[in-house]
Amino acid sequence: MGRIANEPHWHFIKGQKLLHFPLITGEKIKKGPETIMHEETHIINIPENNVPAEVLNKGIVLYVQGRLQTKMSLDENLVKHYRTEIVATNVEIIDPALVTAPWANQ
Repeated sequence: MGRIANEPHWHFIKGQKLLHFPLITGEKIKKGPETIMHEETHIINIPENNVPAEVLNKGIVLYVQGRLQTKMSLDENLVKHYRTEIVATNVEIIDPALVTAPWANQ
C-alpha cells in the first residue's frame, strides 16, 4: 500500500501498454530505543487490462498486488544497473482517511 508520487503515464514495453508510476510506501523501523518512519519509492507498472476504472492521479493511496520483475541495463561505462518493478495484477484505491501512515496524507 502506498501513495502515488507523480502523475501516472502510459508507456510501451515489448509491445505491451503499461501505466507507469512511482509509489511511496512507508514502514516503521526500530533503531535502538526509538522507532523511526522509513519511506521507499517503488516503480509500478500496471498492464492495460488491469488498470482500475477510476482515474489514478498523484496523491491517491493504492493497495497493489502483483509480481516482482528485475531489469538490468548497462550505462555508458558498462556498469550494470538493476531495477526492480512491480507488475500489478490487482489495484484498489484506498480512502486516505482510513490509513494512519504519515505518507498517506501528504
